Amino acid sequence: MNQHGAPLVTIGRLDRPIMEANLTNALRVEDEVMSEFGTTYSHESWRSSHFLADRPGKWDLSVGAFFDRELGGFLIASLDGADTHCHRLAIDRRLRRGEVGSRLLEAVVPLAIAARSSRITPSVRANNERAQRLFQRVGYEFMNGSELEGYASRTGRQREGQAILTSGYEYRMMCKHLRHAARAGF
Repeated sequence: MNQHGAPLVTIGRLDRPIMEANLTNALRVEDEVMSEFGTTYSHESWRSSHFLADRPGKWDLSVGAFFDRELGGFLIASLDGADTHCHRLAIDRRLRRGEVGSRLLEAVVPLAIAARSSRITPSVRANNERAQRLFQRVGYEFMNGSELEGYASRTGRQREGQAILTSGYEYRMMCKHLRHAARAGF
């Protein structure tokens, strides 16, 4: 515990061997978040196959939050063309007030820069204002106009107003342009 009584959390890379060793905790956190937030979090619940799926750059770009030697949160990312795409961000309820989400989002920035990504692109459920505010606090903006249209076209998704549709659910695309982040000293 730190001086404020919150669990002491370390942020580290989440490569395949670490994920395999912590898969039970990843599934527990995923189930907890899905149970609490439902489709406001995501339209689908991840299972073992999702967490262990190999994607380009995934094991170099994903990060985890660890406390008492167990995985208590994760940000799963991979390369998607010139982007680093955030597939999943979930945090154990015991850690949510400790800036763990912000720390995970900040930890992926130098990894994405090292991978030569031009931006980081999470998709956030259109009705998940809490998650949208978290991303905005650490410098993410909503994709709009031609940027959103280009993303929808490149990924084969349908655009619905300021959102894209995935399996019939509206998601807002957000991004953090890394050329700006790199100049700002992140």
